[in-house]
Amino acid sequence: MISTLIKEKFYFEMRFHANRVVEYNGEKIGIKQINNLELKGKKFALTKRVKWKNIDFYVTFVKQTTKTCRNIVVYQASNFKAFAKKHVQIYGFRWNIEKFFRTGKQYLEITHLGLTHCQFCSKNTQKKSYF
Repeated sequence: MISTLIKEKFYFEMRFHANRVVEYNGEKIGIKQINNLELKGKKFALTKRVKWKNIDFYVTFVKQTTKTCRNIVVYQASNFKAFAKKHVQIYGFRWNIEKFFRTGKQYLEITHLGLTHCQFCSKNTQKKSYF
């Protein structure tokens, strides 16, 4: 999917798994082990350029507080350069869309909206239906 997005020149912003191994400053390292993060005080996000499976990414490390008041770091990946604050803002827009679909799918059986009954699973079939 990521290769297709890059090939079609789409910008993307998505979550990135914490257990991924990336290439950072010429060495392979676990994303959690990138040690020059300074997410202290008011600084809640930082973006670094990494390479994963020979694809250049910008990974944004975002400090969040959980419902139980623990500080955690989540990882976002994108294929465009921007300030960390902008990456966080863009993912925030996406997250609202994700919540809409998740909620819609939970109530499908009651409301019969049909969101999970998509007949167009392949990219080619989707293109044919719209053009």
